[in-house]
Formats: sequence, structure tokens, C-alpha cells
Amino acid sequence: MTNKEFQEHYPRATAILGHDWLAQANSWPAPDSHQAEALDWYKHWFDRLEADLSVIETLVGHRDTSNAYRQILRVPSKLLDCCYEVHGTALLASVADKLRLHVARGDGSGKDFDVQANIQGHLINGECKVRDDDIIKPRFMTKTPNGLTVYSRTRATMDPHDMPDQQDRHAHDPTYEPTPESTVIRQRILDALEQLPKQGINIVVWGHKQGNRSDLERALYGAEVCLLDRDHVTKEVKSKWVRAGSGAFLADESGDQFRALNAILWIRLTSLGESLQKAYKLYVNPSATTQFPEKVRGTLEQQFRNWSDEA
Repeated sequence: MTNKEFQEHYPRATAILGHDWLAQANSWPAPDSHQAEALDWYKHWFDRLEADLSVIETLVGHRDTSNAYRQILRVPSKLLDCCYEVHGTALLASVADKLRLHVARGDGSGKDFDVQANIQGHLINGECKVRDDDIIKPRFMTKTPNGLTVYSRTRATMDPHDMPDQQDRHAHDPTYEPTPESTVIRQRILDALEQLPKQGINIVVWGHKQGNRSDLERALYGAEVCLLDRDHVTKEVKSKWVRAGSGAFLADESGDQFRALNAILWIRLTSLGESLQKAYKLYVNPSATTQFPEKVRGTLEQQFRNWSDEA
């Protein structure tokens, strides 16, 4: 796909990026020698982006949409992050009566959050975060006796603060990462929460670009732990799986920092075949200060099914 063909196929994205800017953007979304190849590679993402921008512009118009996304859309390394943010916003917009983008908190902090949607009579405040888990990147390389190169990496599943007695076991393991992905996710959620109002109904739109959803669930509810109970007389062993450690949605002190967060809206976009595959899940915080409206939950979950089933 050439730059000119991009402008013909994606008029809304082109209008946001700017015709004059695109005409001179030899390095977007890739250096000039690879530009056409990159435009083809991103085709499914651009198809989704164009459709999502249409949904958003229906409620807020072109000017506000451009002001919200032009800067990030022009940065090649942030292109997929922008697609996730736009898609999450479009999902909310698709079931909303009113929509605002990049909303100032209005408390003198100078902070703003990504989106505010009026859904079923409730104002929903949203901040978007995208996570790309880099565990697959090689941490340690070894050579086998027959010359085969092996890349390996291991990682904790429970935060070191929750199991201090286990840390010495891995002190000399160069492949070991002591910080679990769930801890990183909890911190990113806290970063998002810092942008959101202290009151109201708050959600974090979590774009999971790469990684395992089970790590998000560990961040919210704690890590899976297997408890073994052995009868010394009969030698019978019984096992029971429970969750333990810190969790953002727990009622104990580990969840105190997250009481103002009502829900996580998880999104996965995957480029497969002829289209972008979409998956969604809503995680509602049972320990939040205010209850997440059931009517909003039902409306969103119905839209998950509608959009997931799109051809």
C-alpha cells in the first residue's frame, strides 16, 4: 500500500494525521524503504482504527477526536497503543449517549483522564493503559554440549513481599526475574488510577497487547497457591487451590489503594487471517467504595458479544 492509497482508503485517519503531514512523513509508520510494506502489515489495524474513529466522531465530532489522538498517532512506536486506546474508547462510545475525550479532573491537579462516557444514565470515567509483557525477550543465553543455543528466563508468580522466605532459593539463578508480571500490572493500574477522579465510577481500559490474562487476574485477586494436607497415618494427601498474596480487588489492606477503581475493561486485539480478532472481559471490583452499576455491566457485556462476533 502506498502513502496515497492509505489516504484514499482511510479518510478519517488521514484527516487526523493531516494531508500535508502525511505527504512529508517518509518515516511513518516505517522508514521510506519499508513504508509500503509497513502500511500493508498494519492494514487490519487501520481498518479497525477507521471504523472506531467513525464511532467516536459520531458523538464528539472531528475536531475533538483529532485533538485527542493526532499526537500519539503520528508516533510510529505508539501506533498500536493508539489503536488500543481508540478501540477502547469506541467500545464505550458505542453504548453511550454522550462522550468526552481527555477530560480535566477539575480539582486543580492539572491532570486529565482519557474518556468520560454517559452510559445508561451513569458517568463512566476511563483511563487507557496498554501492556506489552516482555518475558519472551531472552534474558540468559547458554550453549549445550552439542552447540545448540538456548535462551531461557524464569519469573516469580508471587510478589517478593508476599514470600520473603523464598527469595534466597533464586539468589544465584541468572535467568530468574523476582518481580512477577502481576506486580508490574498492579503498578500500571495505580498509575492509571492517579489520572482518574477520586469520586465517581472509574474504570481502567486495559489493552493487553502481549501477555497472559492470568497475570492480570493474579494482579487483581492474588496468585494461585496449592495447599497440601497429608495424613501421617493413612499417608493420604489432599490438595486445595487458593489465591494468596496481594490483590488489587481484595478486601484486605493490599486492595486499599484501589478502592476508587470500579472495574477493569480487558481488551485483546489480534491480527489473524483477514481481520483483527477481538476479545473482551469486564472485571468488576467487589471491594470498591461505590458499586459498579449492573445496568452498565449488562450493556457492556452485551456489546462484548456483539463486537466479538463481528465478521
